[in-house]
Amino acid sequence: MSQPRRPLVVEVVGPAGAGKSALIAALMQREPSIQPVLRLRQLRHLLPLVWSVVLLLPVLLEVYWESPRSLRTTLRYLARLQAFHQVVKRHVARPWKAVVLDEGPVFTLAMLSGVSMGKRFARAWHAALDQWAQTLDAVVWLDAPIVVLAQRIRTRAKAHEVKEQDFAAIEAFLSRHRRLFDEVVSELTRGGSAQVMAFSTEHVSAEEIAARLMAVLDGRTTGWIHATQAPGALHGRAP
Repeated sequence: MSQPRRPLVVEVVGPAGAGKSALIAALMQREPSIQPVLRLRQLRHLLPLVWSVVLLLPVLLEVYWESPRSLRTTLRYLARLQAFHQVVKRHVARPWKAVVLDEGPVFTLAMLSGVSMGKRFARAWHAALDQWAQTLDAVVWLDAPIVVLAQRIRTRAKAHEVKEQDFAAIEAFLSRHRRLFDEVVSELTRGGSAQVMAFSTEHVSAEEIAARLMAVLDGRTTGWIHATQAPGALHGRAP
């Protein structure tokens, strides 16, 4: 008797305004056996977070010594990165079709890329990269032209750090995030087996993308792209 296939671990990534939350909501409505892992804000996540901080104390001391201003960013993201993996491991042991991550390893590793890397921090960053390269099955990239993203950021009710800034500032913010995501996904796909899918949300709804994505995950059609095509996909030229 064959063993049931473990759930696929999928991260939805993209710049602000790309439609990540809308896609995850559409996936959950379409497929009840999809488990979202969105934030580590529940009480049951406290122990993994605390344990991660304990394990990272040597790294945090190094960052504090070399770049005190980076300590908050390092603590916030590196501890979450390790705790996130423990939470996902528990979900993978259950009979879900897929575990879908928002602000998962791609996002978190990208946010840590701006920290000055001492020896211990660099080892921790690359260890996390290697760990997630063996865990993550797929990356779903969402994007749209910057003018579209900027309009969405400015008009939606959700707060954002660049919402009240001018277009040049929003463009710089979005371009930086695209570049960081590009670099991290290239590293993840080089070191592991994660596949890549890309969708433009300029003219395609979240419901349509959810239908296409489920067809790919169910094996009814193909939607994978090569990692070297990812930068173009991120810039809104995906199908």
